[in-house]
Amino acid sequence: MKSKANLAVISTLLFALIPRMDKDIKRQMLSLISVVMSSMFVLMPFAPAVSDAGPVSYTINKTVIDVAGEGPAGNVIKAGDIISYQVNVANDGNLNFTNVNVTDSLIKLTGPIESNSNDSILETGENWTYTGNYTVTQGDMNNNGTIGDGFIVNNATVNCDNIGLQNDSVQVPIE
Repeated sequence: MKSKANLAVISTLLFALIPRMDKDIKRQMLSLISVVMSSMFVLMPFAPAVSDAGPVSYTINKTVIDVAGEGPAGNVIKAGDIISYQVNVANDGNLNFTNVNVTDSLIKLTGPIESNSNDSILETGENWTYTGNYTVTQGDMNNNGTIGDGFIVNNATVNCDNIGLQNDSVQVPIE
């Protein structure tokens, strides 16, 4: 931006001075100006294309923190057992993300706790943490899990204005 301002000042001065110069000086000046201008275009770096700017991405990681007071490796034994979850969303790219929305298939999440600033922008290098609990139902026990496979399966999804959505799932075994 500064070089554009300098170029404008130089051209204004030259246009003011050129009418007062004789023909030989004008020719030399115009020749010099053309050399300088062509050198500026050759030497000035071009802005990188967006695709050359590096990765634009975020990751989501859903984990089980506790199952019925037995730690993250515990199993569901009965209806009423509580499963505690944590969801981490990390901006590991080079672009800040706006309107970030994290949803969960089983629970209402609390958060985010933002690692850099509390401005609702998932900034480059920033991590957001969400938490939530699920209480196992008698229906989960009767159906042998959320989809009948012996597990409570839970999925979290992150989406934002800048790029598409991502998911992560965890499963807790039923004993």
